[in-house]
Amino acid sequence: MKNITKVTLTILLSLLIVACVHNDSAKAISRKSNYTSDASSPIYVYYFHTNIRCETCVQVDNNTHRYLKELFPKELKDGNLVFKSINIENKDYQALVAKYKIWGQTLIFVKGDNAIDRTNDAFMNVSSDSSKWRSMVYKQVESLLKE
Repeated sequence: MKNITKVTLTILLSLLIVACVHNDSAKAISRKSNYTSDASSPIYVYYFHTNIRCETCVQVDNNTHRYLKELFPKELKDGNLVFKSINIENKDYQALVAKYKIWGQTLIFVKGDNAIDRTNDAFMNVSSDSSKWRSMVYKQVESLLKE
């Protein structure tokens, strides 16, 4: 009986994580695209979410923001790096949601016309290996700062 319960809970947890991570907006946002950007363009880190959020969704939001504050305090203060957690059900953000074709939990790093979807990386690493996610956040922002 204990094994059946463990298997059932594992399956349910897996389905929940897949439901949070599965996001067709990744298809709309190219990882590498031809874009124009000048060195003075700020980097925007957008975490899009819905009203209902699982624990992993909240961790992606909170940990990404925390890592940005720890790793890039000067850039955040100067406005060269901006983090925004956006509820896609809020009508005030519909233009931004439409621009990036968002419909669920999505984490993107944007500089100029270059939008990089890191949703899958975030959800796969935020709970299991947060130091790996912290490193990925650092590398992503550093590469955009160099552009």
